[in-house]
This record gives sequence, C-alpha cells and structure tokens, in this order.
Amino acid sequence: MNYASPIAGNGRVVLISRKGVLTLIKAGDAFEVPARNDLEESILATPALVENRIYIRTQNRVFAIGD
Repeated sequence: MNYASPIAGNGRVVLISRKGVLTLIKAGDAFEVPARNDLEESILATPALVENRIYIRTQNRVFAIGD
C-alpha cells in the first residue's frame, strides 16, 4: 500500500512506496524505468519538486536530490 501520491516533472514520474523505494519512470510511449533506489526508511509523505530538486521526507530524514 502506498501513501505518497505520484508526482511528475521534467518528463518523468516519481513513485515512492511506503517501504521507501523510489522508482523513476520516464514519461512516453514505451515503459522505461531509468532509476530505482531504496532509501531504507518508511515514507508516508508525497515528495515535493522545487526547481531542479526533489525533496523526500522519510521517517527520520529529509533528502534533497538534484542540482
């Protein structure tokens, strides 16, 4: 079961599982998963996109990924 909503930006869709796995899907006609990362902590919040960064709040930390 997921709690975080999918978000989209810059031609990609970001999905995050409750167990803390971030999956990046390329938007387009063909299904492509360019990245999958396990953040190893529970995630219940929807990530936020701000300029060229994605902010992800896990159970104990906040990650900022990007430029």
